[in-house]
Amino acid sequence: MGQVPSAGLVCHLTFDGSVTDIGPLGLGVASSSSVHAPDRNDVVGASLHLEGVSDSIRVALAGLVPADQAFTFSIWYRSASPEQQSLFCRRTTPEDTISNLHFALNTNVPTQPVLELHYGTFIHWNGSGAGQNALAEGVSGRFTDGRWHHHVLQRSSDTLRIWHDGDLYAETVAPGSLGAAHDLLVGGGPYGLYGDVDDLVVHDRALDHSEIQQLYHDRVPLRFIAPESTDAYAWGDTAWVNWRWDPVTVGDSIDLDLRLNGAGAWTPVGHPGLTAWTPYPLPMNMPVGTTVELRIRDRSDTSRVAYSGGFVVSSYRWDPVSPVLPFTPRDGVGLLAHAGRMWALGGWDPPYHPPHHTHSEVWSTMDGLNWTQHADAPWPGRHVSGWLVHDSALWVIGADPQSGWLQDVWRSVDGVTWSQVTDSIQGMSPSRTMHQVASIGDTILHFGGQQIDYEPGNLQEVWMSVDGLGWQQLPDAPWPGRGMVLNTCVDTAGGTCWLLGGGRLWDRRCYNDVWKTTNGADWELVLASAPWSPRYWHHVAWFDDHIWVVAGVARQTDNAETWYSPDGISWRELKNSPFLPRHAGSICVFNDALWLMAGIASNDAWRLVNTSVPAAMEPHQRHPDPLIHPNPTDGPVDLGERARSVSVHDLAGRTLMVQRNVRTLDLSGLRVGCYVIVVDALDGSRSSHRVVRR
Repeated sequence: MGQVPSAGLVCHLTFDGSVTDIGPLGLGVASSSSVHAPDRNDVVGASLHLEGVSDSIRVALAGLVPADQAFTFSIWYRSASPEQQSLFCRRTTPEDTISNLHFALNTNVPTQPVLELHYGTFIHWNGSGAGQNALAEGVSGRFTDGRWHHHVLQRSSDTLRIWHDGDLYAETVAPGSLGAAHDLLVGGGPYGLYGDVDDLVVHDRALDHSEIQQLYHDRVPLRFIAPESTDAYAWGDTAWVNWRWDPVTVGDSIDLDLRLNGAGAWTPVGHPGLTAWTPYPLPMNMPVGTTVELRIRDRSDTSRVAYSGGFVVSSYRWDPVSPVLPFTPRDGVGLLAHAGRMWALGGWDPPYHPPHHTHSEVWSTMDGLNWTQHADAPWPGRHVSGWLVHDSALWVIGADPQSGWLQDVWRSVDGVTWSQVTDSIQGMSPSRTMHQVASIGDTILHFGGQQIDYEPGNLQEVWMSVDGLGWQQLPDAPWPGRGMVLNTCVDTAGGTCWLLGGGRLWDRRCYNDVWKTTNGADWELVLASAPWSPRYWHHVAWFDDHIWVVAGVARQTDNAETWYSPDGISWRELKNSPFLPRHAGSICVFNDALWLMAGIASNDAWRLVNTSVPAAMEPHQRHPDPLIHPNPTDGPVDLGERARSVSVHDLAGRTLMVQRNVRTLDLSGLRVGCYVIVVDALDGSRSSHRVVRR
């Protein structure tokens, strides 16, 4: 059911197998692309794919809009490219900065001094946009996350507005003529658009709010926002069901039904039936492994219906381990599993360890809760280094710019005694940081990275070594140069190393592509755009025969997302991760669990388990605590020695009790359950311990 307003309609391109204007004027349209793709409703061949180089769509709009009058441009598009891109453009040449109108994505004003603040959308007219003739908002990546987005550029009187996905997003005063009488170029101009476009609509008047809603809901009067078909929920979690609707066509009453495992009848979920009653909580108390589908229907016209797609009740679950670890909050820590222990190496922990705030501390644990601090390693302090386990040893390769662009290689069998393999990798020039390292068979891979902190210079180089001393350069990888991926995802059984997203520090651009290699020389693009947003400083791992992508920076914001995939193609997001958003944390596979800890200004610990595996149901603290006894306890515990300060926390991190200068602690006032006791000893050390109150 089309809902495109007819009054003032100038142009309408649906891209349904052609680039013909079906509007009332039948304008001339030229396109350098003839590749059609599925549209936003998954109709095959109903959108147009642009390659971002020379592809564009030219519409003969000269003399129509814009000039002095009102207008509305509307388009659907999707892209996962982090680069600058043109959405709408009216100018004689790409260099025209005199009489133009330009709507771009992922860009910045020419005089902007801070690289991190690139804009999600940037509109300028009659100039370069360096002065008052510009409207900018959002951050780079905000609107190029691989999902379909609806953008509207509207002018009413002297006010220019951006509408994004049906909502008014930004506006500014823009008097006079906007640009000259040129044709409209879609996806072209100074920089092309890499992605798909759908339903271009142009009006020679300013559509009002309800009409823009009609464009947003064109052919889709009901639209699910959540859950999505990629969602997964831990058993007992809550799925918040959210939708949007066109108030012009949809009545005030709906039916919300569910179906399990793709079979059987649709049954009501207990929703009160009012269209506006959203979001609605749906308990995920179905058996683990259940696929859940939702359907929403307009009671006044049941042909108006929307489906959520199948989301699942997952066997995975995040459990809290400790709200406070004994070391300072830090990021960029090397977290490795070796010789029956987890090892935490180095890190960046301002305001501690001046002047660079990096250090060479070495900590280890057998259970993730009770930690031992060893003597500092002899290598210079660092973070976001190349950390890995290879040939039955811990390895540290290279370092960050704060530590002086180190290119050294260190090795330890026991985490205590370290030997320097080389002070500089021969032939690897220039130095780089934020690189990745991986162990595949008997080979160490060193790939990607960046040369200088805030200047262009990301690398596609790949190097290999057997012993960390002699290195061989392999052919450059086909993926765009990048770094800033924490840890490495290696399927040791399959001998496959995965590259998952990553980005560039110098201009804060990032990717969501998926690559793999078995030898470092041959790389295969598995997926050009994963359903998770492009990101960097995220954490990757191979656990339980799945690829994992956790947290990081997406759309210039820390997140707490957890994504997993068996093959790099089919992805699920484990919703509602309980930990705080973070980047540059540490992740490790240890004792049948995936561990996450630390990160920017954090020093908590979590573990993810597969609840269908019997070992995952056992307490993760498998080793007795030699300090605190009795444990479990029905009340008092002895700390073994007098402590300067003791605090008791629940597993959500809330502080329940603090006492000073004590050796014993009475827990009888607490409910039955598990608690974490943090002990600040008289010698200045700190330790954390899990205690069961029975």
